[in-house]
Amino acid sequence: MSRDRYEELRAIRKESLAQEQFPGYNTEKAELEPFYQNASEVEDRIEKMRALVNKVSGMHEENLVAVNATREKEVDKNINILNMEIRSEMSKIKLRIKEIGVMANESSNNTGDVAVKRGRHMALLKKFREEIEYTRNRESDSKQKYRSRIAKQIRIVDPMATEEQIDQAIESGAAQSIFQLSSMNYEGQARAKQTLEQVEMRNEELKKIEKNILDLNEMFIEVQDMTIKQQEGINNIENAVQSTADYTVVANENIDSAVVYRRSSRKVTVNNKLSALMGMYVLVLQTNYTLSVKMVNNQIEQFLGEKLQF
Repeated sequence: MSRDRYEELRAIRKESLAQEQFPGYNTEKAELEPFYQNASEVEDRIEKMRALVNKVSGMHEENLVAVNATREKEVDKNINILNMEIRSEMSKIKLRIKEIGVMANESSNNTGDVAVKRGRHMALLKKFREEIEYTRNRESDSKQKYRSRIAKQIRIVDPMATEEQIDQAIESGAAQSIFQLSSMNYEGQARAKQTLEQVEMRNEELKKIEKNILDLNEMFIEVQDMTIKQQEGINNIENAVQSTADYTVVANENIDSAVVYRRSSRKVTVNNKLSALMGMYVLVLQTNYTLSVKMVNNQIEQFLGEKLQF
């Protein structure tokens, strides 16, 4: 028998034993199954998102060194398609995480399941937030590289261009003001025109990247708010647990005090009983003594009376 088959049979046997020992096992498992399915889907989509982001970054690198306008347009088209897919994945991830949050906050008799689900929800929120931040950083890197590439191309045509002129050309998208075509010869004009086309195309790509970064910032803030709300819920649970623990400690102390008091009460009761018994014993002795004295006196009087008669 292969090891895989052996492990499979062990898992089946373990499942069977759990069903026999815990009658509600299947019910609890069925209730948790949708939750874990959604959680697994979110993790898979986050991995897919990472792969798409890395692919886009690679295409940006290719686009930055492209010298063929046709190829550059083709790469730009592929980048747009991938960015749309990334946005779609992000929307689906956010939707699934919200659904998981609702399921995690549902009331349940099993407090352990609630704690596990809320912890898993927090972990997914953190993972998604980190992925958004990773995507934003990659986009910011590409943005900086595009700006540097555009500035380099502008300086090739106009070495006297200032930083202010370059920044203005990038921000406004009006690079034509830097390329003074009329003052160049035919060869210079042709090269300047080609460079201008590349600058304008990369400037358009730069604007798309900036828009993506803004969208990522909004998504990051939204996920951060979701994280804070969920953390507040977890903190409330932890505070309730801590309060319960504090009350338990106080209750135990009260019980210990009660036990000590009870023991003291028993000692007092025993002492009181002993005192009462001793008192009764003394009283009996006193009573017996009094009766004895009276009997002696009576006998003396009787004896004296008999003597007097003689």
